[in-house]
Amino acid sequence: IKVVSQEALEEANDVVSKAAALLKTRSELLRAGNTDDADKIARLRAKVELAEDLQDKDRLETALAIAEGAQDHHARRREAMGRIDAQLEEARATLERMHAELAAAVAEDLGTGDDLRETLGRLKSLGTSLDEAQELLRDTR
Repeated sequence: IKVVSQEALEEANDVVSKAAALLKTRSELLRAGNTDDADKIARLRAKVELAEDLQDKDRLETALAIAEGAQDHHARRREAMGRIDAQLEEARATLERMHAELAAAVAEDLGTGDDLRETLGRLKSLGTSLDEAQELLRDTR
């Protein structure tokens, strides 16, 4: 149990540091988000409709296309934040379970540690999932 517990502690520390990195990324996404995209797009559409000069209309249509692209980008950011939240919730639950299993193993002086090995496997898998989520978020920026 001592060996498995030490390995689980190392994995837990790794998961916590990855979760902290995801929280930082989530924070950056929140700061970069723009909630008034729909209003901005509606105003630009109205201006395009009212524009009489062809050059003005072309510039406004370009601005509208850029704003619509930004709106799509913000939607992808919101989806990414949802994935971050899910990954962080999974990390929290897995760490809580590991803590409970370690406490039970110590209290009951269990000799096998099978539950701990299973949780250790989950922690390793979670660490990989957090790495993948971080990589996906880097691509979203």
